[in-house]
Amino acid sequence: MSPKSVTKITRAAPPTYYARHGTLFMLLLLIFAPIIGWGYIKAEQTNNNNIKQWLPEGIPETEQYEDFRRHFGSDEFAIVSWKGCELNERYENSQLELFAKSMEQATIEAGARVPSLFEALGHRLDELLTGVPADVKPTNLRIVREVITGPRLIKQMRAAPFEQKLTMEQILHRLE
Repeated sequence: MSPKSVTKITRAAPPTYYARHGTLFMLLLLIFAPIIGWGYIKAEQTNNNNIKQWLPEGIPETEQYEDFRRHFGSDEFAIVSWKGCELNERYENSQLELFAKSMEQATIEAGARVPSLFEALGHRLDELLTGVPADVKPTNLRIVREVITGPRLIKQMRAAPFEQKLTMEQILHRLE
């Protein structure tokens, strides 16, 4: 026999685990996919962090919350300005700061009718511009959570712990 006429007989490699069981895996996937999808949808529907779900009925806090939501809605804000409300060359405005402090201190009596955000702003602007005190009585419930003004933002950005302090031009560019 010549070396050219010898043919080598090789065995085929046995099929891998996935090749042997691939059809079973695909069948199981097709069977369980709708169940998994349904479970995901149900989990998403019940994944709600609404305060009304865990706040008990009939307690004063629930009533205060409902009153607040009825008058203010959620995540409301107002941008306020008036004729003559301008910053000086040092980016300050004493009337604006007085208004901001007045709004931060604005409170109402517990259980009293909650003024709308715009009513409260109107009272404070009237007080500032006319000098006549607002008729909102100082008590224990704050009307406004936070007041942000341009000068306060500039001051905050100047004091920020940046490696390189920002110039006034950079701060104004960022605020624009």
